[in-house]
Amino acid sequence: MRTETGSVKKGTRIHWIDGLRGIGCLCIFFHHFCLKYYPATYWGPAEESRIRWGLDAKLANMPFVFVINGNFWVCVYLLLCGMVVVNKTLDQMYGHRLTYYLRYFVKRYFTLVLPIFIAEMLMFAGSRLFPAYVIPDIRQTIPFFHFLKSTFWSVLFVCDTSVLGSLWTMQAIFLGGLIVLLIHLLFQKRIVKILLLLLVMVLFLRTSDHWYFAPVMAGGIFWLLFPEIRDFGGCPAGVVSFIIGCFLAAYPSGLVPESGVYGLLPAVKYGPFFYHFIGAILFVYGIARLQVLRTLFGCRAARWLGRIAYPFYVLHGFFIKLMGVVFAGLSKGIASYSLRVGICAVLALAFCLIASWCYASYLEPRWNKIIKKIA
Repeated sequence: MRTETGSVKKGTRIHWIDGLRGIGCLCIFFHHFCLKYYPATYWGPAEESRIRWGLDAKLANMPFVFVINGNFWVCVYLLLCGMVVVNKTLDQMYGHRLTYYLRYFVKRYFTLVLPIFIAEMLMFAGSRLFPAYVIPDIRQTIPFFHFLKSTFWSVLFVCDTSVLGSLWTMQAIFLGGLIVLLIHLLFQKRIVKILLLLLVMVLFLRTSDHWYFAPVMAGGIFWLLFPEIRDFGGCPAGVVSFIIGCFLAAYPSGLVPESGVYGLLPAVKYGPFFYHFIGAILFVYGIARLQVLRTLFGCRAARWLGRIAYPFYVLHGFFIKLMGVVFAGLSKGIASYSLRVGICAVLALAFCLIASWCYASYLEPRWNKIIKKIA
């Protein structure tokens, strides 16, 4: 149960984490939608502005405008993944660690794979039924076996983005979570766990292909340290952390900020990821530290989004692509570009929410029963 200081009972669900995960997925949806229809919000002046006064290009380098900065929200999502893995196992018995780990591996794999299968089968059908401009990143000649291989192996194990580019984080969510769990179960002393997770995080940061595993490790470290840092500095520390986190969250992703406030920050090896990574940690700590923010992100609407967050995240790419058909059809009768985009946004969001709710309400409970029999 939650308390006024933000402490939680071991292994229980934490409302504000569920809500933050749901809001994060919603923001990632809008990021990808804007990237398709208002690319200047990501690439800045390098892309043609499609909003009066060039507002979309200005948003790409505007401080504190981070709602549609999907790269930041991905860092938040991965950070929460590491936190949840540790929280779920805080009160686990250590007598059968290997058995527990193997069962977790099987359960986690089958839990993640079904929405991926549905999304990839929708993409397969779309690549056959709709014009090429709807699914522009899929060649119509890709065989059905490729979709199956991508679903059951490539997406989770080798970061395959050939079908749905938005699933590039799934490898870190799956394997990164397993790494955090392995370290958490093998060692009983918390300081040893933290040091090992820190070492693994640094090693991932030094790679050019797997740096996105680092936020998952950081999430595990964060939750192991949280009992000590929860009350550090009082509420002012939480406020300052949240504000700085919001500022770094809006660091431009698609352009080098040569002007504006962000142009004053030094260039670093990891580019925008570094600032989004640090911003995510400060952002989440600020929420965890402040009761008003925990209440806000733990409200009923946010928790509902959190409940459907995973299928929503996996499916949203298909529904955004599907709107290419609607947008083309609206072009014949509606001259306003923004109005057509607005209609497509509402329809894509509605379809995605309904499909995710149906999955979470009807298919997921039945699938979980099957998984329990397997593991």
